[in-house]
Amino acid sequence: MYYRLKEPWAFRGWKKLPFAVCAMAGEKKHEEPFLMEKEPFLELLCCNGEEDVDISAFSEKGKTIIKEMTEHGIMEQSESPMQPLSSFQRYHVYPSRRIKSVHWSITGKCNFNCRHCLVSAPNAHHPQLPLEDCKKIVREIASCGIRRVDLTGGEPLVRPQMHRLVALLKEIPGIETVVLTTNAVLLKDQLPDLLAAGLDGVNISLNAMDRASYRTFTGRDLFDPAREGLLAALDAPRLRVKVNCVPTAGREDQLLKLATIARDTRASVRFIELMPIGMGAALQGIAKKELLELFQNTFGEPEFVEGAHSIAGPAEYVRFPGFQSDIGFISAVSHRFCEDCNRIRLTADGKLKSCLAFPAGEDVKEILRKDGTQQDIKDAIVRCIQNKPEHHQFGLAKTEEDRLMSQIGG
Repeated sequence: MYYRLKEPWAFRGWKKLPFAVCAMAGEKKHEEPFLMEKEPFLELLCCNGEEDVDISAFSEKGKTIIKEMTEHGIMEQSESPMQPLSSFQRYHVYPSRRIKSVHWSITGKCNFNCRHCLVSAPNAHHPQLPLEDCKKIVREIASCGIRRVDLTGGEPLVRPQMHRLVALLKEIPGIETVVLTTNAVLLKDQLPDLLAAGLDGVNISLNAMDRASYRTFTGRDLFDPAREGLLAALDAPRLRVKVNCVPTAGREDQLLKLATIARDTRASVRFIELMPIGMGAALQGIAKKELLELFQNTFGEPEFVEGAHSIAGPAEYVRFPGFQSDIGFISAVSHRFCEDCNRIRLTADGKLKSCLAFPAGEDVKEILRKDGTQQDIKDAIVRCIQNKPEHHQFGLAKTEEDRLMSQIGG
């Protein structure tokens, strides 16, 4: 008899079973204690969903566990080997790596010159897709089961008529959530139209809490309008608000001040580990472990928050005593979470990326330029998902992606 998991990559938290198994084939944080002997546990790891397993040589305990999992619908069995899983099945159909969102850089243009992201290039060409092309692409993205669009840049709000793009996306069947990542400098004036268009949330990039430090990091003396944009977002009751910060060494005082936003307001604050891409490769970031120690020494012992933000992405959240909201950590380099990555990316020049660390793989703009059909666009999206690598190579090998973050999109 052959067995395999019905939902590979999802070895955790099975409440239906009389034992707790929290394991993953690969690097995975163990969220519950092991309650299994070593031998059947190792046997269970063999059934990781990549191929069928004949359990005839397993220990009796291992056989019992696997058969019980089958009874509860977690595994499936067959008298002969089943069809191999396709890449599309592994990375799209199964829940823990189902592609749920697209991060779309709608323009490479930005009104900032942040140290980790962009080098000033006054005469640079900043391509962007026309609205009609945007609609064609996102319609097929939605047909593949993707339900969330994160609009990034560059700075999205430098693109004229942003509210029209948000309204267009919200009208596409299947798209449930549209979120904007912005430095907030232009947000206050545009927010009423964006809310009327149906914008669901904002991620506000904020890396300092006083004018001098802000100017040093961003290259612009625009702290006051950015602060006004954040306050305007917080005044919109139905708008989900998160603050994003890239922690770099030597700015610990600013990081502590940024964390107090989660103490004093309803906005959560996420610290996104510096990516060794473009200008970021030359800077020194701060990993989650050091950040958490810094915050603990100042704010006390936190409680870990489970599940509240799980749909949106891979951040791990904690809440400190007396805080209104949460502190999040996105640690792609020091705590690789590739097995849970639920997104693809679309660059401003119309290229699909399945992983931040690797060059773009599918050029949908070129498909449109050659009068390709909607099916051609959908096929390109499926190929992008199928070819999503198992993990990035940050820290292990030279990153193949050589473009700036402003060109890729955050």
